[in-house]
Amino acid sequence: MVDSRRAVPIWLFPLAFHNDDCITYWACLAISVLAANHEIEGVVRQSGTLGLVEPFCNARDPEVFARSSLAHVHGQSKDWLQRFVPVLSSRLKQACSLAAFHFAMEASIKRQQGNARIFAEIGAVDALKRVASSPNDIASKFAARALRIIGEKLPQALSQQVPLWREHDVQQWVKQIGFADCSQAFLDAKVDGDLLLQIDEAMLDKDIGINKQLLRKRHGSHHNAIIPTLFGTFVVALTYGKAQVKTLIMFLRELRKLKQMADYSSVDASNIAQVLSNIDAEFTQYTYGFLRSGVDTSALSRLTEDQLQNECGIDNSVHRRKILSYILMMYPCSNEVEAGEDSKKCIDAFISYRRSTGSQLAR
Repeated sequence: MVDSRRAVPIWLFPLAFHNDDCITYWACLAISVLAANHEIEGVVRQSGTLGLVEPFCNARDPEVFARSSLAHVHGQSKDWLQRFVPVLSSRLKQACSLAAFHFAMEASIKRQQGNARIFAEIGAVDALKRVASSPNDIASKFAARALRIIGEKLPQALSQQVPLWREHDVQQWVKQIGFADCSQAFLDAKVDGDLLLQIDEAMLDKDIGINKQLLRKRHGSHHNAIIPTLFGTFVVALTYGKAQVKTLIMFLRELRKLKQMADYSSVDASNIAQVLSNIDAEFTQYTYGFLRSGVDTSALSRLTEDQLQNECGIDNSVHRRKILSYILMMYPCSNEVEAGEDSKKCIDAFISYRRSTGSQLAR
């Protein structure tokens, strides 16, 4: 059973290339649902089918597509849609984009049927608002479309350019991921996008001395203000929350997702993010660590495992080995290349020795 399930993403790949848009769509939808299963997420990534999802959605209008085939012209049942809502919270942005596209379709259909209230009943409205305000530009666009169709108020949308976020953008993001009780603390501490991308587990886990860590991370004159006890407030709020108890792990998970979907083009001239994505889409979470350490593509061949851990902040040893293996294969050390080329050259050696009749050269 498990082996068959792991083979499904590969079977779906040719269907996603089918000439029939309806077949292609259902293949994309199926792969998006499978991506939400952590047991086979790796297989889904490797199949390549996820890469077809967003181009398919971007090339089509959800309202027009909803009327294009009898297969979905009547929409799905309440139970079906309720089961599909969790895909809006998928860790993979392609799956989230497909889910938002589908709910935009369903919004158009249900509005015509006079049944737009169904989205509130199944908890889809709040999920759509979270996506609409997220930095995932494609998913955000379709989620906002769905909300407009059913007459819901649109939330503030955040840019994917996380390194350029201002303090209020960070506060908004903290609210969106469910930590509203802590959002003011982030604002008071003047946490902007630059600092947010540097926060790690150690900084969140330790209350004593955390301000000094934050202060050392900051740069520029506008970061020299005294920082209040941001994470002291954060930890207290986590421990003694009024209604819902949030955990440190949940926050770090959301931060990791943000790092993976962020657009670093404003600060990533050599496209380190793409290099890391080529190794594993999950590794884009390390992009800012590379950039803050001054690593660009020209420096990759000289990186050591210690530098990956201590300078770039990659604590996972398996991830470090994967990155180094890829670099060794794709970016061989220039010294090794030169040494290899030199070894192929023919070198003439001459030895000079004296004889009674004068100097003599021997080759």
